[in-house]
Amino acid sequence: EGGMATVYGAIHPFIDKRAAVKVMSAALSLDVNAVARFVQEARAVNRIKHPNIVDVFSFGRLPDGRSYYLMEWLDGVSLAERLRERELELDEALAIAEQVADALEAAHEAGVIHRDLKPANVVLVPLRGGGEQARLLDFGVAKLMDTGAPERGCTREGCVVGTPDYISPEQARGRNVDGRTDVYALGVMLFEMVCGKLPFDADNPMDLMRLHLTEPPPSARATRPGLPRELDRLIAGLLDKRAEGRPSLAEVRAAIAGMRRALAAPRPARRSVKPRVALSAALLAVLVSLGWWASGEPASRRARLAARFVPIGRSAKTDQTAVSTHSAPAPLEAREPDPPRPIDAPAAKAPGPPAADRASHHAHHSPRHLSKRVDRDYLVDPFGGRP
Repeated sequence: EGGMATVYGAIHPFIDKRAAVKVMSAALSLDVNAVARFVQEARAVNRIKHPNIVDVFSFGRLPDGRSYYLMEWLDGVSLAERLRERELELDEALAIAEQVADALEAAHEAGVIHRDLKPANVVLVPLRGGGEQARLLDFGVAKLMDTGAPERGCTREGCVVGTPDYISPEQARGRNVDGRTDVYALGVMLFEMVCGKLPFDADNPMDLMRLHLTEPPPSARATRPGLPRELDRLIAGLLDKRAEGRPSLAEVRAAIAGMRRALAAPRPARRSVKPRVALSAALLAVLVSLGWWASGEPASRRARLAARFVPIGRSAKTDQTAVSTHSAPAPLEAREPDPPRPIDAPAAKAPGPPAADRASHHAHHSPRHLSKRVDRDYLVDPFGGRP
């Protein structure tokens, strides 16, 4: 039961078909303008004929003067109840918004503006194969755009209609509106579905409408971190204060369909860290084993390193011989000790090079030349590099 009418559940007496009967209240039945709005709702819904909009298939008047019309029975739950029960999944919210946008686009093509879009006017009906179908209903304040007749009652310009939580700025000003006012309400509803709260909140309807008129809407991504940037931009466009700045319903449906495809696409598997950990462990084991092997043969290791230092005056051929000799030392053999040398006998000196050779050697290895040759003749990289 609402302020304008009461809805009854009914069963056809012959074919057992269930239906919903919306009967106008007795007090409003005396108001010509209210009756005209009631008839306009039935006419508006009947001309759309869309699977996401409730079907109206009969209209009449009771003996006491009350008007009524018959609608299909929707066995489901309203979106408002669903939002009170739990938080919606992102793809679930996008699926509902996509269906509602499709229904609104069909209504606008038929010349009908809903003007009171909100979760209470969307029913979610379970489907046999899984999922839910969103059904739009309650066109009680709908406007027919192409009738050419002036609106009656509270639907004329200068009179505010709609629900303050979802009202568009131009609707709050009481101006003549078009289909873009439904686009704004869809943006408010989409924000509520993905963020779990309304974009604007106030203690009274007047302050709430002022917020819709003047305050910029909050960012959906800031309210609920992790939302796709495309969705944040879409909601910001839907909630544009200027009607001409809002996207069309076709653009809304295309954007939502793209986001749903992205959510359904399989994501690439992350590279596991286990192979890298195993490789690091294997390298560490190799280094440890090499260190153990080097520490196990200290004498031969020192001999190999000492063999890489080249004394001055040795040729490359001599160096190669020295390296090979020290890198593969011959096994030690027992030999007789040298006979003792008398103390007073001076040790025999090896004959030195001729005087001319000594002068050449001295000139070549003087400090003036040694500074240029020290890196080449004196040192060799012990790890096998070139001088």
